[in-house]
Amino acid sequence: MERGSMELAGLRIHEGFHERLKKGGFKGRVHSVFQKAVNIMDEEEVLYTLLSAEMDEGPMALQVNAANLSALMIRPGDPVHGDADRLTLGPVRFTLRDVPVYELLQEEYVPSPFLSENLIRARAVLETRKEKEQSAYEVEMNRVLKKRVSSLKQAFLEENTDGILSASYSLVGLGPGLTPSGDDVLLGILTILNRKNHPYEQFRPLFEEIVDYARMQTNVLSYYGLRRAYDGFIRKDITDFASALLKKEKFQQELERILMIGHSSGQDITEGILMMLEIIETRKKECNNGN
Repeated sequence: MERGSMELAGLRIHEGFHERLKKGGFKGRVHSVFQKAVNIMDEEEVLYTLLSAEMDEGPMALQVNAANLSALMIRPGDPVHGDADRLTLGPVRFTLRDVPVYELLQEEYVPSPFLSENLIRARAVLETRKEKEQSAYEVEMNRVLKKRVSSLKQAFLEENTDGILSASYSLVGLGPGLTPSGDDVLLGILTILNRKNHPYEQFRPLFEEIVDYARMQTNVLSYYGLRRAYDGFIRKDITDFASALLKKEKFQQELERILMIGHSSGQDITEGILMMLEIIETRKKECNNGN
């Protein structure tokens, strides 16, 4: 099918992508095309993303006025160039002038009287969803994942640095897909570790080593998900759920949103978030009991 030129409007852009385009001379290529996202690799092999209008705000991303990006005739390998006013991918130009810029901010960790009950509710929903797995492969993958997450949880409880590193390395690249299950769990963990004033702040620097390890041990899309997460840029639906766990209202609504991410990514990210917060709750109870 012949490809004709097309012009569409940008809707919102992440501050990091905006700052890069303001410098001008942005060049690269289309890396991959999906219905809700188009990934771009620039000349320095840094990943940026276009998101469909229905997606939530994401890191280093531009949300555009189109529902199905795979229908735009953009193809992997197409040249990309842009500046502060426009971004062109193959035959499609996106206008950026006066497009609103957003930040991806994370709230501080604040102890909450609602957390314990919300964790129990979220865990029950998550386990029910996992029981719906169909294939023998998915059942086995969930068993392996659960065992390795349990090892990581224990290492955190013991504040065992070597154990945290070893268990985290065992999760990198675990599972199939664009974002393997193990990587998604680690992203969920980073969602909590990136919040200031949580009890395990001192272990966050370990994850720079884990993210560096992931560069060669998982695929490029999953690596950049972890890289952005470590840098503090996490998509809005994920951070909104983490915040909702600490509050009385909107918990169920945000839980449903995060569970809708990908085929199983939402479940695995939720697993990581719940794990870290369960660790914090366990340690709080131990301290309250005088242990």
